[in-house]
Amino acid sequence: MKNSDKTREQLLKYLEKSKKRISELEKSEIERERAEEALQESEKQLQTLIDAMPDFVCFKDGDGRWLKANDAGVRIFQLEGIDYRGKKDSELAALNSNLRGTFLTCKESDARAWKEGNIIYGEETVPDPDGSVRVYDVVKVPIFDPSGERKGLVILGHDITERKQAEELLQKSEARLRQIIDIVPHMIFAKDRDGRFIMANKAVADGCGTTPENMIEKTHPELLGASPEQYESYLKDDREVIDSGKLKFIPEEDYTHPDGHMVIMETIKIPFTSAGIPAVLGVSIDITERKKAEEELKKYRQHLEELVKERTKELKNAQEELIRKEQLAILGQFSGSISHELRNPLAVIDSSIYYLKMKLKESDETIHKHLERIGSSVYNSTTIIDSLLSLTRMKKPEKSRNNLISLVSDSIRNTKIPAKVEVIQDFPDEEIPVNVEYEQCRIALKNIIYNACEAMDNDGTLTVTIQKIKEKRAEISFKDTGQGIALENIEKIFLPLFSTKARGIGFGLSISKMVIENHGGTLSVKSEPGKGADFIISLPIL
Repeated sequence: MKNSDKTREQLLKYLEKSKKRISELEKSEIERERAEEALQESEKQLQTLIDAMPDFVCFKDGDGRWLKANDAGVRIFQLEGIDYRGKKDSELAALNSNLRGTFLTCKESDARAWKEGNIIYGEETVPDPDGSVRVYDVVKVPIFDPSGERKGLVILGHDITERKQAEELLQKSEARLRQIIDIVPHMIFAKDRDGRFIMANKAVADGCGTTPENMIEKTHPELLGASPEQYESYLKDDREVIDSGKLKFIPEEDYTHPDGHMVIMETIKIPFTSAGIPAVLGVSIDITERKKAEEELKKYRQHLEELVKERTKELKNAQEELIRKEQLAILGQFSGSISHELRNPLAVIDSSIYYLKMKLKESDETIHKHLERIGSSVYNSTTIIDSLLSLTRMKKPEKSRNNLISLVSDSIRNTKIPAKVEVIQDFPDEEIPVNVEYEQCRIALKNIIYNACEAMDNDGTLTVTIQKIKEKRAEISFKDTGQGIALENIEKIFLPLFSTKARGIGFGLSISKMVIENHGGTLSVKSEPGKGADFIISLPIL
């Protein structure tokens, strides 16, 4: 307690004591003289006491006339050199225009003290000679005689100008801070260890469907600003921050808006102390739209990657198709000229083998094996020549209605193959009508069948499956039991002149692919190393 406050308290006690003492002294006429002496002594002590006070002290009679004032009161009310005793506030107001308003205000508050009959408190302003205004915390004590008549009024005034200025600055600072945090679109809040709000800006209040003022001392469930589960999660984080004294960053947490929609928040919580109470200060940013944008961007990137892969594959296929067609064109330029030259020598060799076989029926078995090998090579060479001739004669197919089942059966029957062939037909129809040029398609199927059989041992099995699929198309599958195609060769298998260590005619698949595509179909392959290969033809059905 300040000295001035202590002195004022002592003065008030002294006044009460004096009132009691005076009342007792007045009870008897005999003691009047002693009372007057005691009063004079008391007044002398009182004057000494009040003159030492920095606060102003003033005594008035029951009519409001000034009786005495301490040095501080004389100075504050600019009464130096003025005989103020016996004058009322209205008279003093006429003597100093600068203080006129102050004296009239004093007169009004005096009247209130007399009316209420108790000690009253208030604030009054007094202008200084330099033009500034000082504020005083004023206490007025009315004194009555035993009959209830007004006897006097004691006035105490404590200068609170600096305190009021500090309060005003603090209020302005708080108002500016309040304005700033309310402008910020993010949630700014402070809570105690029980999850009760100490402070909340407008963004937080809007999120709870209320006002910042209404949030103080309330929890989320009381404000309907979060579900109980969310509240427990918030409270756990708050207490962790308060107890550890360390900030915590929460990248994502859910928040249920009063209207029911879910919001995703990014929050940072910082420990601090409010009025000596451990608390947590938090800032939450709504990242809902950002998360949506990230998801959309992620989907867009995935879609873009798929488009790039698809486009890259298309470009690669187009490039391979171009190479294939260029190679076929080159082959076409010279295949016709050499095919006829090769067929005649091969025909002579084939007839000679036949003649030797007839003449050497009883000869060594080894000679017959060699003749068989020569005959097989002649057959392969003839097949290649037939393919070359097919290439040179390749033209726009003259299509007609044909039965796909008969076409497949004829192709199998007219291909010299050592492997076992199993045909599967998963429907009862005896006919699948297709619009194709019979001879071209038969050659294409023979090339595929021959290629599959050459990839297997003699005890292998070629499974041919004929089935109908959606959108009026038929599908033929040629699945062998060979060693399959290496992954690095799977996309090159239809290129002309492409060859591997596996047996085969080299470019027959290129011709087959061209024929099938010229008939509006597709030719593809599925294969895994060691598990054989599956060549699949798709053709439109009439």
